[in-house]
Amino acid sequence: MKIMAVIMSHNSPDTTNRLRRELLDVVDKMWVVDSGSDEGCKAEFTEEVIYCDNYYWTGCWNYAIELFEDSDCDVLWVIGGDIELRGNPLDYRKAIESVWPFGCWHPVVDGVSRPLMQASSNDGKPWEVWHLEGIALAVSRAAIHEFKKLPQDNKFGWGLDIWMSWRSWSAGLRNVLDGRVKIFHPDLRGYSSRAAHQEMFKWFEENVGKDYRDTLHYWSDDANY
Repeated sequence: MKIMAVIMSHNSPDTTNRLRRELLDVVDKMWVVDSGSDEGCKAEFTEEVIYCDNYYWTGCWNYAIELFEDSDCDVLWVIGGDIELRGNPLDYRKAIESVWPFGCWHPVVDGVSRPLMQASSNDGKPWEVWHLEGIALAVSRAAIHEFKKLPQDNKFGWGLDIWMSWRSWSAGLRNVLDGRVKIFHPDLRGYSSRAAHQEMFKWFEENVGKDYRDTLHYWSDDANY
């Protein structure tokens, strides 16, 4: 199997550049999408970096999907540029390969995430879950076939990881939370969490229905959203 990694960077040059260096020889294809970073905060110039306007989370994901569709890779791994790996980079590839095939895959998280995703809540093994978070989410070509492009009317992207997971398990694909590998996610946001909340709930009601919590199996674990 082949893995394409796309790092989404916005004003996070240090962690982005480190992630790129760590994963460059681990994955089969690498891109960095620098999404509207300020001058002095851009990712290092290399042949793998694409500079663009600020596309926000959703726009960057759609950009990553376009890059993936033109490749011969099997898995698209989209990682926030502020993320830090907490382990040997090669272990992440081995973890992905060992649970293949799947719909969606994600390491456990230190730092900011929903309770289910926390490393402290996991027993150090891979296990199947309803939903995964979109911090460092890997998706298969089969999963992408189910949701195609992400909806641009939810530009912050809150809740779209839940929607992607839902489309995955509805198609009979597995969503794997992998306790064998861990990332760190800081509490850094360059936008209003309140606005992102409002956009998410409005999008769910309009596109999934007022009973979206039951439809998506979106329960108390996601209350911190």
